[in-house]
Amino acid sequence: VFTIDNTPVETSLNVTKAWTLNDTLISDPDQKSIGFEVYQVINGTAQKLASVYTSVGDGTPVETASPVVQFVDGAWQIVTVSKLPAYVRTESGYAQATYYVVETGVSGDTKIRYMLNGADEKENASETATATGTITICNRDYETEISVFKVDEATRTADTKKPLQGAQFSLSRKGESGYAAYPDAENNTKVSGEDGRLKFEKLPDGEYMILEAVPPAGYIGTNTAIYFRIDDGNVSWTDENGKGITTADYVSYTPKDNSHPDEFIVGNPAGSELPSTGGSGTLIYTLSGLALILLTGAILIIRRKKIHN
Repeated sequence: VFTIDNTPVETSLNVTKAWTLNDTLISDPDQKSIGFEVYQVINGTAQKLASVYTSVGDGTPVETASPVVQFVDGAWQIVTVSKLPAYVRTESGYAQATYYVVETGVSGDTKIRYMLNGADEKENASETATATGTITICNRDYETEISVFKVDEATRTADTKKPLQGAQFSLSRKGESGYAAYPDAENNTKVSGEDGRLKFEKLPDGEYMILEAVPPAGYIGTNTAIYFRIDDGNVSWTDENGKGITTADYVSYTPKDNSHPDEFIVGNPAGSELPSTGGSGTLIYTLSGLALILLTGAILIIRRKKIHN
């Protein structure tokens, strides 16, 4: 007697989450419920499942079209996605099914990566496709601090530097349409204090530009633009095209260490700003010169008339 068992072969996978700030686990995240989608892969073709069965712990699986992972009692849950077909019938026969997940509902500058069974993180979720196992959704946030140290240019490379107070700098971040004030036009400027320093804080990954808007009193502005890139919290000094550099006129760079953040040292030569050629600042000098020439000519004409008489 032969018995044919038509019970479908099923598999399951676990989904959990880790959220870090500057590579340190966040103990109390602001967002405590994150959605995800489940994709089935058959013969290299992926398709999102309209609904799945999920449960936590010993709970009964419940069908849902919007599965979530929640932060409860100080930890992210482990959600079991069950009743997944292990094999799917195709035109050429039965094929093994694998599965991966894609996080939804996280916006902003958070980087999303995926880890299968504790292995290396992947930016592409499909690289973690598995027949069974645990997928960890890894959210990575980075907040970087940049310091600007304004000094007398004559002391910029010296061991003892002369700090300059009152210099104003603006910060811009590169977007799809170029550089724009960051975080906005009302909050993107800082002024150097008595120690010559100012700080731009909590910067997410991206490309930035710092520009001196107002030089300190008694010093000449250099119109130097400082470009830099932040990637996973690491700062790289670049030119306007994104190419790494190590030197520039009036600027030096010191990487962060245990005592200070990444810092750009910006020098200004002592002196006063000269009026720009052809600008309104030269008008008064031009008019004064013309008046002097006319006055001198008038005096000469009067003297010649007196001599003739």
